[in-house]
Amino acid sequence: MMTLSRISPLAHRPVNTLPGLRVSAYERAASWLLAWLLLTSAVALCLFVVWLGMQGISPTYQAASVNLLPMGGTGGQGEFGQDLSLASPSADEAAAESDLNEPGFEPLLKTIIAAAAIHAAQFDEESSFEDERHGRDKKKGTAAAAGGGEGNGPVGMPPHLRWEIDWGGADTLETYARKLDFFGIELGAYGVPGPGQVTYVSGLSRPRPDVRVGASKADQRLYMSWRGGARKAADRGLAAKAGVSPVTILLQFFPPETEELLLRVEHAYGNRAAATIRKTRFGVRAAGKEYEFFVVEQRYL
Repeated sequence: MMTLSRISPLAHRPVNTLPGLRVSAYERAASWLLAWLLLTSAVALCLFVVWLGMQGISPTYQAASVNLLPMGGTGGQGEFGQDLSLASPSADEAAAESDLNEPGFEPLLKTIIAAAAIHAAQFDEESSFEDERHGRDKKKGTAAAAGGGEGNGPVGMPPHLRWEIDWGGADTLETYARKLDFFGIELGAYGVPGPGQVTYVSGLSRPRPDVRVGASKADQRLYMSWRGGARKAADRGLAAKAGVSPVTILLQFFPPETEELLLRVEHAYGNRAAATIRKTRFGVRAAGKEYEFFVVEQRYL
């Protein structure tokens, strides 16, 4: 018996896809890796080109040379950091020798020269006071070397150049004034009220100190002065309390007894002759209800 079956038309048969046209996972990974390598190479090439360009315009630096100018004058730097005198180079020397052309250096140089001029003016006024006392035909020692003056006395640094006194940094104005009074020290305003005169102030711890006027030539006592700082301002304050107007230079005058006391304390410290001592720094301390000098440091020639 024959069985009949329906034959589907050829047009409705599925068409098999060829296996060779499919994209495998390996090919996808390889294509991504190749794209990444190309991108990385392009970035590296760009960076290399930029680096080459920077090498072509790289700035060069040259260290500036600094010349130390020799300082003139008769003074020098104190052993304990205090300036004994200052001298500044002239404007022509500064312009010829200095190689520093950086912005801001010129104003700084002007400030230094101005400060040096102020110190030099103070030193000149002290020198004129010394000339009035001893005449203008005498040789004077300097702060940089032993004195070479006339006479048969011992060669060495004079007391007013080798001595420094530290009155203590924590004093009130009243305590500082009591110390000065205890050692009989007077303040002297040189040139007040006129040339060749000195206005002296004593009894500094009293509410109203004593004031007198004398001739500078008649005063042969040891004198010292502050170059700056709080103590210089304190001396001016004590003078102002006595009604003495501000002056350019204010000196401390030591009585002969106090000068002799300092000489004994200086000698007892190292048992050295005064002519062999370059610097002696004294301190002041309380001794009961009184005060005493002691040596903090000493340098020798």
